[in-house]
Amino acid sequence: MNISTTSNKRAYIDLQNVSLTFHKFGPKRSFKETFISWFSSKNYGRANTFSVLKNISLSINTGEKVGIIGKNGSGKTTLLKLITGIYRPVEGRIRVTGHIVPLLEIATGANPQLSGEENVYLISAMYGKNPYEIKNKINDIFSFAGLENFAQTPVKYYSSGMKSRLMFSIATTLNPEIMLNDEVFAGGDEEFKHKAKKRLDQMIDKAHISVFVSHNLQLLRQLTSRLIWLKDGKIEADGDFKKVIYLYHKYIKN
Repeated sequence: MNISTTSNKRAYIDLQNVSLTFHKFGPKRSFKETFISWFSSKNYGRANTFSVLKNISLSINTGEKVGIIGKNGSGKTTLLKLITGIYRPVEGRIRVTGHIVPLLEIATGANPQLSGEENVYLISAMYGKNPYEIKNKINDIFSFAGLENFAQTPVKYYSSGMKSRLMFSIATTLNPEIMLNDEVFAGGDEEFKHKAKKRLDQMIDKAHISVFVSHNLQLLRQLTSRLIWLKDGKIEADGDFKKVIYLYHKYIKN
């Protein structure tokens, strides 16, 4: 198993024979169950492993805009988390060239004990940005999010919509080479959603690689030309959008 991430003018994502398993634990054992298990073959609370992704191999090159589809639980979000390094594969090799900004579970990334401004610096550092670069963007980040008066307020006092707007504003200010987008919902009123859609369109135009996980096939049709269909943790189809969507529709109608 190997993961390497570098920055280069030519962005690239390459996964070779990548697999990921999770541990699933049974119910906690009572003292009685523990005692009985000493004299029985019955297992209580023992960890089992199950495969989430199985032998995934794919390459995404500079200039590609790729959609990922599949039913819930097929491994779509997990695949993006592998690419970002949030998860590490148990088998296989992952190589990523280019600066990544992942728009994943966007409202959950803030530290509630820190102020909005402190979160900006913290999250930007996680994305590989230095504080001097971010200092010049602080006002723009809070202005875009409509949170100018809440920069020094602890995030635990933000509503879920405020947190979403702040996280979205941070992520979309960082000009990524690789953008990973998982059903991003921009919290807020219609005015903010319109601004968010416009900002996303600009990011897509600038990014070297864009990858989208979505159940909205019409949106993917507009944004992508290549489609990857995940089924039960495996790549069922990968190729031209029209070809893969035909196979996917044929499957779900049966």
